[in-house]
Amino acid sequence: HRLLEDKEKTKELLKMIENTGVKAITVHCRYRDQRSSTPARWDEFKEAISVVKNIPVAVNGDVFQYKDIESIKEKTGMMKG
Repeated sequence: HRLLEDKEKTKELLKMIENTGVKAITVHCRYRDQRSSTPARWDEFKEAISVVKNIPVAVNGDVFQYKDIESIKEKTGMMKG
């Protein structure tokens, strides 16, 4: 799933997806029409996943090397480990 330009619709969609019973979800941190030349929207990702309560969330976008993982964890407040 990609971020939607409407932040509230993104949150609604994530809640609906979680309620289907999936075991995890991956969120791509760009809008549908954005390409890799546009930086990932980590602030919007952090806000969007705040509604997901019971399943793991994986990130996608702007992860080029292993050290990027720690930077993303800091920017998004995601758990370490």
